Amino acid sequence: MSVEMGDSALPPAPVSGGSISTASVCSAVMKACDAIREKLFAAAAGRGAPLAGSGNAKLDLKDEEVVTETGKSAKLADVFKAMQVGAIEEYAEFAPKGSSPEALSKLYAGQSEFHGGENDEDSVKYAFGAEFVEVRINSYTREIRAPRIVGAFAAGRIMNTRTARSQLMGGMIWGIGQALHEATEIDQRHARYVNRDLQD
Repeated sequence: MSVEMGDSALPPAPVSGGSISTASVCSAVMKACDAIREKLFAAAAGRGAPLAGSGNAKLDLKDEEVVTETGKSAKLADVFKAMQVGAIEEYAEFAPKGSSPEALSKLYAGQSEFHGGENDEDSVKYAFGAEFVEVRINSYTREIRAPRIVGAFAAGRIMNTRTARSQLMGGMIWGIGQALHEATEIDQRHARYVNRDLQD
């Protein structure tokens, strides 16, 4: 399986910001994967196939094989051979609950639709976190050190533990960098930002 993102030739997707990619794109990916599994299971259990008569409900994918509850298995290569294809492609679309009927057509026109809110019981709620930082300042040199930082998060269902951990750690490290190196300087007389660039 291969994943492609960030190419304007690909189908449209919601804006990749505000941590909404998982909640929006993953559902479409799951629908496509489910459809591919069903195609593989139907081919593996079809007439004259390696697992003929097994029935879709008893099949699963494991270690590049289609397996049954009873332990019978068929290699994916053999299933593809039975299907007489070298690859399977599936297209899936997903619109969250509460979306308007025009949500997908708007997306194709480059307009993401947002809905829900605090009063919507079915909407996805934001994650919550608390960070604690130990900071030491040298009384002579004014050198600042942050030897320890701890974070606790309520992030809901984690889809990928590696990327979630990286995002949470990155946010804490970014926070230290922001506190030590960034400041918005405003000219009080003219109410204008006087920073040299966005980096500062």
